[in-house]
Amino acid sequence: MRFSAKRVLLAGALAVSAVAVPVTAAVVGSGGGVANAAPQPTPDTIKYVEGTTSSGSPTYSFVYTPGNGSAPSTQTLVPGGAPCYALALSGTSSGGTVSSGSSVGSGFLGLSGLLYPSSDYSGTPSTAPVGARYGHTGVCALGPPQQINNTVPPPTGALAEELDVAVGGSSTIGANRLFSKAVLDIRRKGNSPYVAGKPAPMTVRLLESYAGTLVASQTCTITGGDNTDIFPDTSLPAGPPCTGTAATTPFDTLAIQELTVGGSIAVVGTSTFTLANQLCSGGSVTSSGSVSATLSVPGGSSGCESYSAFTSITDPATGQTTLNFDAHSSTPNTPFTIHVPWNPQAACQPGQPTSDTTPTALPVCPPTQVSVNGQPFTDQTYCVAASPADPLCTTNKAYNFVADPGTGNPMTQITEDWAGIQDWSLRH
Repeated sequence: MRFSAKRVLLAGALAVSAVAVPVTAAVVGSGGGVANAAPQPTPDTIKYVEGTTSSGSPTYSFVYTPGNGSAPSTQTLVPGGAPCYALALSGTSSGGTVSSGSSVGSGFLGLSGLLYPSSDYSGTPSTAPVGARYGHTGVCALGPPQQINNTVPPPTGALAEELDVAVGGSSTIGANRLFSKAVLDIRRKGNSPYVAGKPAPMTVRLLESYAGTLVASQTCTITGGDNTDIFPDTSLPAGPPCTGTAATTPFDTLAIQELTVGGSIAVVGTSTFTLANQLCSGGSVTSSGSVSATLSVPGGSSGCESYSAFTSITDPATGQTTLNFDAHSSTPNTPFTIHVPWNPQAACQPGQPTSDTTPTALPVCPPTQVSVNGQPFTDQTYCVAASPADPLCTTNKAYNFVADPGTGNPMTQITEDWAGIQDWSLRH
């Protein structure tokens, strides 16, 4: 869910930069000095690490590192026997597997394999185990089990494997977690095609999805020979070795495909998955940018909210400020509040009084405008509490007259409190 709030300045010069905006809703406002927002915490990460012991034996693990400085947590994965060498979690009470289905039980990450009936990944796939051997990870359906293969095994015709990585279900990382980006280590393997004795370029595709809907994709080319590594980053819009669209919103699943018929790749080394920020019961977050708005989830609320950004931007030419909160969660109707201390704007008033001591009657302050999930901006509404019919509304709005610190001219300081329900729409 994404909401924005904005305020529009009235005509007239201000002594300081115009700024003002509420959270998660678009709000336009006039402004004064820029407030410094509290820095956002370092994001949590989960790494899939393929390493070796001191004796050279391969190891596989998930390493979750909280952004708050707490000690990392590690889950060990062990491959089974031939022919698939299927990965499974070691030392977990559930004995959860990472090699079948679409979830991982208690794992920090979920790894699953798919087999498509065509080389272009069309048709309905079937599930396949995730295989790991020699410090490489792939899908056990075609060719070596530790590779992602696109091949032509007679007489069935071309088939293609896909490796999916999803957020796991561990209580350690919390509920409703999402990825904000992934940086992978992908290696070209030796049974990939050659032309005239030289390695033919191979094409790898990454697909990022949220709740089953594609949000971004990248197509990457491996031009080197056997064991050439590439390190695609889903947050980058383009640039060698990849082209495509950057994942600018959170996603819950990353699919890795090998598009070149006869090609094989493997996930090797360390791949890092950065988790989107999260706001849970009793927590709050302060917006960055020109306005320091505060969004809070009351204690006792169920579930947590993953979000990608809480920012405010002021247009210096118009004085319009927009505040955005981009959130995504599978927990509906979680209440939140927003406190927005707009920066002072050109002098205005709530409504024209019967008498006015100012030399010239002050104009009426324009309303804050709201946009939810990219819909057109509308004037704010007022409520005691938010509801599905009015998912973001104003509970209090205060006006105070202050002096411009530079000129001494009167200005108006508007402070607003909002109530909302998260995820009345799950996507934007």
